[in-house]
Order: sequence, then C-alpha cells, then structure tokens
Amino acid sequence: MDPLELFVLYLHVGEVISGISLRDSMLPVSLLPYDWMGHRVIAELYCSFQSFATLIPSSSK
Repeated sequence: MDPLELFVLYLHVGEVISGISLRDSMLPVSLLPYDWMGHRVIAELYCSFQSFATLIPSSSK
C-alpha cells in the first residue's frame, strides 16, 4: 500500500476511535447489555490503528 494511503487510513481509524469515544457513555460492564460488543470493537480498532502506525515508513514524508 502507498505510504500516503496508509497514513490517511491511519488518520481515519484514529478519527473513528475518537468519535466512538465521544459518543460512548463508557458505562460499567454491569450496566451494559449482555451482548454489547463495544469493548471488543474498540480493542480491534486500536490494534489496527497501532499496526498501521508501524507500517508507515519512517522515511516517508
């Protein structure tokens, strides 16, 4: 993947994570529905976010 496209994807995923964080009420687990998957989704997005960061060449503009 082109480094610029990868950087744009990295920024987009960061924006998605930020948006979810602002909208999510961050309730304690005991108050969440039993089938709520928010923690898993955030964890997967953050994992992707970190892996994209490592793929961006340090020598790129």
